[in-house]
Amino acid sequence: MQKEIIKLLENNHRLTKGNVQIIACAGSGKTEFISTRIAYMISKGIAKSENIVAFTFTERAAEELKFRIRSIIRELIGHQPDVGDLYVGTIHSFCFELLKEFVPEYRGFDVLDEGKRYSIINSLFFDLGGRQLQAWLERVWGQTSLWDHET
Repeated sequence: MQKEIIKLLENNHRLTKGNVQIIACAGSGKTEFISTRIAYMISKGIAKSENIVAFTFTERAAEELKFRIRSIIRELIGHQPDVGDLYVGTIHSFCFELLKEFVPEYRGFDVLDEGKRYSIINSLFFDLGGRQLQAWLERVWGQTSLWDHET
């Protein structure tokens, strides 16, 4: 499919100009088209990697897209490409990086994952008198836990 996409890009220069948004069902070739288009544009000098932003829904999908782009460029130009400035990631991480760059108050912030969140809530619960609250709930409502650890 990659060869067909490259032929399509070579024969229709409108496909390499400007922004593109692809909405299609799973398995339809979105990632293949996007990775080939980006790799083609970088390898042919149509666009610089630092001028490209590719959004994905998950970080895992972003890693896959980056890998494919590098692999295709390597095939097209014959050596490992330098695409360090190419942004491929989620819109959330992109916006977070912008905040850290342009709003000094955010520079010390980090994304709170599930493990950190649970740890903070758990320690604050007990620091703020959670044992007494839990004992009261058990007496009044017969509840043994203040929150469900699974949610």
